[in-house]
Amino acid sequence: MRLDVHADFGGYASWGAGFRVDIPIVRKGLIASVDDELAISPGLDVFIWNMYHDYYDGGPYLIPGVVVQWNFYLGPDWSIFPEAGLAMYVGDAHYLHHGAGFYLAPEFGFGARYHFSPRNAFLMRLSTPTGFQLGITF
Repeated sequence: MRLDVHADFGGYASWGAGFRVDIPIVRKGLIASVDDELAISPGLDVFIWNMYHDYYDGGPYLIPGVVVQWNFYLGPDWSIFPEAGLAMYVGDAHYLHHGAGFYLAPEFGFGARYHFSPRNAFLMRLSTPTGFQLGITF
């Protein structure tokens, strides 16, 4: 199991923070000749600021989500991963423009980790709906 904490830099100049817990479900991966791993990755992102006040003037909003992540290990220092799943926006109904305080959305992303120790890594991820993320894994 792997935990990551990260900063979020989303659309409309929004920012926040979040975490993910990566739970391997296929440790040896799906391709025998490749060092890969399949994991389920639930998490939560909390956006607390948006610089475009004309577009968004509500309070903080949450994006809980769960994705399936396919990790590829490129030697001892790097890993990359595509991911896909579902996210839910939870927040001010006025901002969400859906008439309710929540709605589901697809989540897609791609990321990379630089492993600076056997257990820890720097994380970079580009994802929709959460945007660009920088963090660290434990």
